[in-house]
Amino acid sequence: MHSNEILAFKPAASNGGKYSILFSLLVLGILSAVFILLIISTLDVAITIISILAITVFLCIFCTVIYGYYSMAYILSPECLILRWAFFKTVIPLATIVSIGTPSKNRFDGIRTAGVGIPNHLYGAFRLLLDGAFMPIKLFATKLTNLVILKTSTGNCYGITPENPEQFITNIKQKASRIVETTINNAPPLVTEQNTARKYVLLSRMFFIAVFVEMGIFFVFLFLTYPNLPDIVPLHYNISGLPDRFGNKDELLGVSLILPCIPITLNLLIFALTRRKSELYKSRYGPAIMLLPLLISTVFLVLNIAFIAPLIV
Repeated sequence: MHSNEILAFKPAASNGGKYSILFSLLVLGILSAVFILLIISTLDVAITIISILAITVFLCIFCTVIYGYYSMAYILSPECLILRWAFFKTVIPLATIVSIGTPSKNRFDGIRTAGVGIPNHLYGAFRLLLDGAFMPIKLFATKLTNLVILKTSTGNCYGITPENPEQFITNIKQKASRIVETTINNAPPLVTEQNTARKYVLLSRMFFIAVFVEMGIFFVFLFLTYPNLPDIVPLHYNISGLPDRFGNKDELLGVSLILPCIPITLNLLIFALTRRKSELYKSRYGPAIMLLPLLISTVFLVLNIAFIAPLIV
C-alpha cells in the first residue's frame, strides 16, 4: 500500500491540550504534596517506596493523557479507518457502513463511564443524549461542535471531531459503503510500524521526565526536613548500615545537592545520544536505555529518604 493512499485527518483545534497539562500539573502537585507529608510524618521505608511508585505511576498516566491529545488522529486508508489516541487505537475496516453523519441539532449531554473527560479533550467510553435517546459511544473528540457520529453493524458507536466534518464524511463515503469494527491485527503494516515507533518514543520521554520528577521530590523533601535535622548527622554508613562518620548537617546538605547531578547528567547524556540516533530512539531499546538513569535515581531517592527520615527531630 502506498503512503499517498493514506489520508490523515486532524481533530478540530481546541484548548484540550492546555487543559490536560494544567489538570495533570494540579493533580500531580496535590498528590506529591500528600505523599511527601505522609513520608515525613510516618518515617516508614515501606510507605516511602510505595509513595514514590505511586507518584511515578500517576506521572506516567498524566503523560499518556497529554500525549493522547496531541497524537489524536483519524487515519483513512483504502482498507480501514484508524482512530488513534496515544498508543491506543481502534481499527475499523471499510467493508460495510451502517451510518455516518453529524448529530441533529438537539440537546447534547454526556456522561463519562471510562476514560478522559477534560473539556475539549474526550477519549473513552461515554453515554451521550443524541436524537432524543442516550446511547453508549466511544469518543476520540476535541471540539464537539464538529462531532461526527459513526455507527457500525455490530452496534458500536464512535464520535470523532475532524477539522472539516463534511470533507471527512465525503471521503468515507467515497471509499466504502459500510463500516464495521475489527482488531488491530488488520491494520496496515505501515501504520502499525509508525505507531509502534511512537509508543517507544513516548515511553522514552516518560522515563526521561520521571528522573527530574523524582529528583524534584527529593529536593522538596530535603528542603522541608532540613530545618528539623540535628546539627550533627551521619555522613557515611558502612556495609552493615551503621554510621561510621559524622559531620555538620550543612555538609550533608552539600553532598545531597551534588549527588543528584549523577543521574540527572546521565539522563541528559543518554537522551541526547538516543535523539541523535533516531532509529535507536524509536526502537524498543530506546526505553530500555532511558530506564537506566530512572533506576539509578529511584535507588538514590529511596536510600536517601530512608537514611535522612529517621534523623528528623
